[in-house]
Amino acid sequence: MNPDVSIHLYSKFKPQKINLGSFNIYLNGMPILMGEKVLGYDWIRKIYDEFEHPHFKSDSALKLKEILENTTGSFSLIFRDGDDYIIASDVIRSYPLFYGVYKNKVFITDNLEEFQKENGSFKVDYKKLIEFCSSGSVFNKGTVYKDVYSIQAGEIVTIRNNNIISDRYFELKPKESVRYRNLPELDYIKEFDSILILIFSRLIENHPDVNRWIIPLSGGHDSRLVVNYLYRLGIKNVICFSYGTRNNEQSAISKKVAEALGYEWHFVEYTDTKWKVLHTSGVFTDYLSYSWNGVSTPHIQDFLAVYELKEKRILREGDIFIPGHTVVPEDAFNANTQKLETREEALEYVFSKNVLTNKILKDRSSVFTELQYMYDNSKTTPKNFMGYCDWQERQAKFISNSIKVYEFFGYKTLQPTWDREWIDIWMKIPAEKRVNRSLQFLMEERRGLVSQLMNIPYANDDHKESKFSLKSILKRGLPNYAIVLLLRLTRRGVVLNEGMNLVYAVGDVTVKNLLDPIEDFPDQVLSYYKDIMLRYTYQVDSNVLTVLYIVRRLLDGKRN
Repeated sequence: MNPDVSIHLYSKFKPQKINLGSFNIYLNGMPILMGEKVLGYDWIRKIYDEFEHPHFKSDSALKLKEILENTTGSFSLIFRDGDDYIIASDVIRSYPLFYGVYKNKVFITDNLEEFQKENGSFKVDYKKLIEFCSSGSVFNKGTVYKDVYSIQAGEIVTIRNNNIISDRYFELKPKESVRYRNLPELDYIKEFDSILILIFSRLIENHPDVNRWIIPLSGGHDSRLVVNYLYRLGIKNVICFSYGTRNNEQSAISKKVAEALGYEWHFVEYTDTKWKVLHTSGVFTDYLSYSWNGVSTPHIQDFLAVYELKEKRILREGDIFIPGHTVVPEDAFNANTQKLETREEALEYVFSKNVLTNKILKDRSSVFTELQYMYDNSKTTPKNFMGYCDWQERQAKFISNSIKVYEFFGYKTLQPTWDREWIDIWMKIPAEKRVNRSLQFLMEERRGLVSQLMNIPYANDDHKESKFSLKSILKRGLPNYAIVLLLRLTRRGVVLNEGMNLVYAVGDVTVKNLLDPIEDFPDQVLSYYKDIMLRYTYQVDSNVLTVLYIVRRLLDGKRN
């Protein structure tokens, strides 16, 4: 092995190490060749057979790209042949990998926190740190550390002679097909339904040893889609759960769905006392360290629920989680995005959707610079740029990163709604049927859902702020000190439905108390968030607090 390149793997699920001839391969997850029953080790063997071809040496990354373009499933891959290394991620970055230069040597790892414990701390890139505080993410391949990078969704990175070359084998860009332009409505519905039947049938067949399927079941469309297709395929060993404050809308609907299908259902109530236990035990901060990796905000929404279900032994060894995620969220493909006509309009719109506060100005933020780079390199259109950015940054780095919760507690996860065949049909249909997921909702209504679910409503997930809401009125008419006082008196400030305002509510603690000493935060970050410093933690969005809390811990580590 080249002494200038080292591999450091710490994941709770150790990758398979496969040696074939002169090749060393580290495989996490299960890649599946579309259209064939070739998966896991057999998929690796196919790569090996292809790479044994005499033309391999001159174009290894291109050959792998051809194979990955026809591969689905959740996986990451490290491939070594002599001094050449290739690392690759699936289309949603299920198992993130990182690479970079440390002490003049190239390294590859799956956990930057653990790497630093063994090898020493990286230098912080404060420009990237401010970017993280601005948006909850470090854009493109960056991390908050100097000379350290994250693999992106659908990316292949080749390390050869200490040169690092990146290529994409997949990008989320609509490529509307003539075949789908004028199909009768019923044909669209049949095709959507048949693809989901194929995907879930394959998922079940490929995991015969599963104990139970664990479904975080909300009141929305995507998790209901998951339980619906498991039920249609005759699967009985399903456990559903929901969480939040008592009698919240999401959980009430979740319970109705589970009961209608005869599935076991559990509810975990969120309280400030329970969150305090997780803080004082250290398990919460351990999870944050495990999941953020200098790139994106850890997903904490169902952390307490999974912790409690495991403590009560409701969850068992061999259980597999299936969260319901969406390929085309309404925020990314909607009427507003379809009005965008120019590069400038697209950048303005996407910037406004990717900053955590309106105090962040584009001409002073690296977020806007990174979005410009992303737009120009993606070669997408103004109408589709929001969808592209949402896939690369929010879905891959935040939503899909939620599976780190299940991994942290020792459970595997599958993401069937990010199967390539499901993605591909979404990208091929006409824009008007993709916008606001109208075709999916039509399919559910006309064909997809079993009769037991047809009359159960969906939760209103928008929580859009009315101009007559308390919060809106306060924003328009009062100075900040008065807003702070009234919010304290009313104990309001964020949506309470799922109890996420309780995550950092460990007593009557202000944001400043949580983050002190705030003097060592970058001045630019303090200017963004000065208006919330005197508010109680339960009055501030939990994802914003998570971003700032992580930075506080990072700065503490640099001081010690």
